[in-house]
Amino acid sequence: MAKAVFSVLWPTHANYDQFRALSDDELPRTLDGYISIWGPTEDYVDRGGGEFVRIPFDPQLMAAWCRSEHAKIDEAARAAYARYLLDTKIRPRR
Repeated sequence: MAKAVFSVLWPTHANYDQFRALSDDELPRTLDGYISIWGPTEDYVDRGGGEFVRIPFDPQLMAAWCRSEHAKIDEAARAAYARYLLDTKIRPRR
C-alpha cells in the first residue's frame, strides 16, 4: 500500500510576512508560530508511516493561483496549491 503524503506550503523568514498579508484568513503573526502549528502534524504523519512534504513556494504565484482556482486565499486554497505544486513541480507524473 502506498504511504500517505501530506503536503504543506512552507514559507521562509524572507517571505512569511508577504505570505501572511496575501492570505484572506488569519495566520500566526510569526513564522515560528506557523511552524509550531505544523510541527505536531509533521511528527504525527511521520510516526504513522506517512510522508510530510514541506513545499517551497513564491507567495505571489500562490496568490495568483489561489485567486484563479478558489477565489480566495484560505487554508483550503493553500492546501490545494501545495498539492498542485507537489504533483506538477516537485513530483510530476510521467
